Amino acid sequence: MTAPLTLLIGTYTEGPSGLGAGLYRCPVVAATGALGAPRRIAALRNPTYLATHPALDGTLYAIEETAAPALVRLHLTSSGARVLQRRRLTGSGACHLAVSPDGRYLATAQYQSGHVDLFSLGGDGAIGAHLAAFHAEGNGPNPARQRGPHAHCVLFLTDPDVLAVADLGRDCVTLFDLAAGAPELRANTARQIAFPPGSGPRHITRIAGSDDLAVLCELDENLTLLRRDQAGWHLASRRRVFPATPQDGAAAALRTGPTGLLYASGRSGHEIACIACPAGQAPKVIQTVPSGGHHPRDILLSPDGRLLLAANQHSHSITAFAVAPDSLLRQTPHRAEIGSPACLIWSTAPSGDLP
Repeated sequence: MTAPLTLLIGTYTEGPSGLGAGLYRCPVVAATGALGAPRRIAALRNPTYLATHPALDGTLYAIEETAAPALVRLHLTSSGARVLQRRRLTGSGACHLAVSPDGRYLATAQYQSGHVDLFSLGGDGAIGAHLAAFHAEGNGPNPARQRGPHAHCVLFLTDPDVLAVADLGRDCVTLFDLAAGAPELRANTARQIAFPPGSGPRHITRIAGSDDLAVLCELDENLTLLRRDQAGWHLASRRRVFPATPQDGAAAALRTGPTGLLYASGRSGHEIACIACPAGQAPKVIQTVPSGGHHPRDILLSPDGRLLLAANQHSHSITAFAVAPDSLLRQTPHRAEIGSPACLIWSTAPSGDLP
């Protein structure tokens, strides 16, 4: 019998809708999508985004999304999770973090203030020096959602080494070169890719089997493909993902499957979309299904790509979908109840450390 996967869940713990209690762990049967009862393993404040170390099993990083945000390093054990470090971040309202593929750097995005922080990581995963902070002035045309910069996603790219930052408030993706000398986050050496006014870039991901990048825009709910040529990265094509609703745009998470299809969550309509990106063509939405709850803030594919989980923040549940051989989603009856789930990630702790 295949050992169950272990799901880690970050939750909102504060505010009117913060009914979670920190960081949770939950067993998942990959073959069926059956979920066990979530169990709290660390009492963090608003751990709304999580990242694992690419080479150190059991090493986990979390942000605490508060007015005085923090970066936390944890070690997963059989009895839970042990906090090893906590570092104050620049600005306010941290919402995203990422670890570089070589494990040398960690970056965070602070939505409320628009700051981006870059840290070094030691060989043991320890959070080292604060290498740089970036903040740019600017806004967008939406007075309710774009009064200032809102850094929302950080992604490390390779060949060359670049840090990509999606800024929902300024309608742009900024690319910082990390390859030359000491890493810096300087506006005068960065490349900025402008997006349509009011689009609100939120989440960036690589596309499996492609050199393109995909960017999900929260406000206009479009998916944008970025393509690189000799002149650098540029907007290649765009496609609206979700039908228009009376509510403000609220596209959220974007994930890539092993076949190159993309999956996106839409919170306004409580939906998940499956999107094809044929080479050289515009994205095409091939399926949209209900998320099985309300306000799907995050989604996650299993390592083999045969299961998708949705974190429905406002209905306090995680729902499971089977990914069919044609990559389309089929809802299963499996779900887990948990207060205000915000982020889903698979544990990398050795199986011997799990209860």
